Amino acid sequence: MDKPNIKAFFVKNELRIIIISVVVFIAFYGLIFVMSRDENYHILEKDYISYIDEVNVYTGENKGGDIKLPKTIDVDGEFDIYLNIEDYLGKDNLSIYAWFPYCTAKIYVDDKVIFELKKQENSIVRSGAYTGVIFDVPDNIKNPKIKIRVKPTLDRVKSHKIEKFIIGRKSDIIVNMLRKDFSTIVISIFLIINLIFSISVNIRIREFLKVDHYSVFYLSILGFQLGFYFLTQTPTVTYFLGRYNDFLYFVEYAMLMSVFIPALMYTKHKVDVKFSGILNFIAIIRVLNIIIQTVLTLFWIIEFKELIYITHFTMYIDIVVIFFSIVFTDSKKYPAKKTLLIPIATILASILVPLIYYTIFKIHIIINLGLITVSGLIVLEIVEIYKKYVDYRKHRLEKEFYKKIAMTDSLTGLRNRKSYEEFVLSIETNRLSGWIVSLDINNLKYINDKFGHIMGDKLIVDFANLLNSRNLNINFNSFRIGGDEFFVFIKGKKGFDINAFINQLKSDYSNASGYEEGFKPSFSAGYHYYNGYDSESVMDIYNIADKHMYKDKILFKEQNKKYIY
Repeated sequence: MDKPNIKAFFVKNELRIIIISVVVFIAFYGLIFVMSRDENYHILEKDYISYIDEVNVYTGENKGGDIKLPKTIDVDGEFDIYLNIEDYLGKDNLSIYAWFPYCTAKIYVDDKVIFELKKQENSIVRSGAYTGVIFDVPDNIKNPKIKIRVKPTLDRVKSHKIEKFIIGRKSDIIVNMLRKDFSTIVISIFLIINLIFSISVNIRIREFLKVDHYSVFYLSILGFQLGFYFLTQTPTVTYFLGRYNDFLYFVEYAMLMSVFIPALMYTKHKVDVKFSGILNFIAIIRVLNIIIQTVLTLFWIIEFKELIYITHFTMYIDIVVIFFSIVFTDSKKYPAKKTLLIPIATILASILVPLIYYTIFKIHIIINLGLITVSGLIVLEIVEIYKKYVDYRKHRLEKEFYKKIAMTDSLTGLRNRKSYEEFVLSIETNRLSGWIVSLDINNLKYINDKFGHIMGDKLIVDFANLLNSRNLNINFNSFRIGGDEFFVFIKGKKGFDINAFINQLKSDYSNASGYEEGFKPSFSAGYHYYNGYDSESVMDIYNIADKHMYKDKILFKEQNKKYIY
């Protein structure tokens, strides 16, 4: 049984495989979407995990009261949060998950500190960034109210966000976080990994295909940024990577500040060229903004968080510029606009809605629709580019086929004179060195006159087949440049035993069958070594080899006078 050709199967079924992949992709994310929202898809005890969404906050000067979480409160200095866990007393192994942004904290139970959150040593940011922690609640506590003393670390920020607390067994809290963050984490990881795939596709298409291959690249960067940004917003990541909170902090704001740069570049390739200037200008301003804010943060002058309103303002400008560049593009002249409207609108909405929500309520929300839209758009762009690539490859193969016909001798299958001329030029251009050999079949006119051109053609074809058998060596190149004239170039050093090679070739040719008894096919040969770094040209060396060939032919005639050749 023949070995299955896997490569041939994929080449033959490429489009079918892509369609199936897209269907599986959509089904997979549909399942994730359902599982992340259906309460039946988890292993938790419902009465053992709970959200504490109402706390008492005391900010000093008798200012305090109950608040519903999540909530952003106005503060100016230290404040206390009181959690009432009376309903959970008597249960063993209790833990609480808490999210602490830009602050230090001490947690008290029965007036004793059971947990302290300090700014990490050698922290590269003044604020200490943010982190999620899980602390254990001691058994048999007397006072059901847990006090958390919070000290904000950003002087210019006069507000503080308090997220819901999660109470339960530590293992169940972690499983609950994973379940809630599952869809965001999976889609984000897909988008991050996709960038690597996109770069490889971009390089491949840039090399072989002259089409607008940047679309999928910019979309993949956009997806990469959104993926990383949303990952930094998930409780799961902030908890497990808490020790790297400085890194997460920089990633979050780097992705947030630069998120519209690939969107601007993607839009530029789809809309009227008159908008290219403004889109490029806005993108450059974004890069400068990132550099300036990073320097200010690293030197502890002012931090990303304290400049958040500038970041949001620039994002609003980006949205407006992208929106108007699409709206005022003529869809007749730029048909790509039609395919751009819905996905770009969805992506912008998925960013704009959380942006507005944060501006008003100071609360972050995550919209997975944007992540899913970017993922789907990337797949569609890849399919579109793949179609163009298939068309290109088809035309390229046809072009190469006809070029090969034009460069091949129809009788022998060797490369012809035109191919020989191009090859000689490449020898000189690339400074190749090797043996140049001039070959000429003996007795061709005699065979043509006595036995006809069919037998003469056989003489030529047999000799060509002999040369073709040597062409398997990448250093051996043979050409038919005339009726019975052949050119050979053997790349290599001068030490190659060219005499032994020619003698073996003559011996093999003389043993060819199918001729009248007593007749042995033969050829004359001349050769000379060509050094690619010498001043002599290939034709100079070929003329020397050709003169040696004629000397060999004269010698052959003198040795075979008894034959009528």
